[in-house]
Amino acid sequence: MAKKQTSTTQRGQVKLREKKLADGSSSLYLDIYSNGKRVKEYLKLYLVVPNTAIEKEQNRQTLAVANSMRAKRE
Repeated sequence: MAKKQTSTTQRGQVKLREKKLADGSSSLYLDIYSNGKRVKEYLKLYLVVPNTAIEKEQNRQTLAVANSMRAKRE
């Protein structure tokens, strides 16, 4: 069976990840892999533990902002 050829552009070089904090919330950061090196870029965006509908919506908006930042870096 022949190997499948991959394209010259690599996908997924920038990943959005989260780090759990001591208070239960999460800090969002970008995990950037480039030229054989990995760099973390913290976004200063946080997801809170959702107790109300307002906090859930706030988390959704924060994730949307973080994903747009990831798309720009990609």
